[in-house]
Amino acid sequence: MATITMNPSTKNFNTSPLAKIVIVFVIVVLIAIPVAFWKVAHDQNAAFIFYHGNSYSFSYPKSWTLKKTDRDDTGGAEFFLQPPDAAPPETPFVVIDVAPATETAISKLTDSFTIFKYAKTTSTVNGFSAQKFTNVVHASEGVFHSTAYVFQAKGNIYLISLGYKQETPDTELEGEFGQIVATFMPR
Repeated sequence: MATITMNPSTKNFNTSPLAKIVIVFVIVVLIAIPVAFWKVAHDQNAAFIFYHGNSYSFSYPKSWTLKKTDRDDTGGAEFFLQPPDAAPPETPFVVIDVAPATETAISKLTDSFTIFKYAKTTSTVNGFSAQKFTNVVHASEGVFHSTAYVFQAKGNIYLISLGYKQETPDTELEGEFGQIVATFMPR
């Protein structure tokens, strides 16, 4: 019968205390990462309010205020959203306009971007082709940052815009605006 002998300089990996610690650590990390991603996504959804209109829906941060008014000049509705800390001189805001896609409404919602020479690029909003307008205006009152998306879908024109006065870009505010745009869905 053959006898197997072990070399004394070879360590048994499975019984090493250090190996057990490494294995436990790897398992904890592999479980913690997906849980952390789920928690972040869940917290973001819990921090948003969903608004459902007749032909669209969107969400916005729960801490923001929302004021809806009817627009006689376009035959549509306008939503004015502001974060809780909105105060002069920054006065950040998001405006969402929804109107039937008539020549008058399109002109009312887009002419100011041409007049003030906004940069215009092609973009998408939830799969719909959109025009993205951006501008930074230096004026005596301060630096005004503005971004807007304009698109038509299902017989309506939609305008989603952000504006705020601040010397440097506000990445947190622009991130929240990006989330509003990403959730906007014509139905």
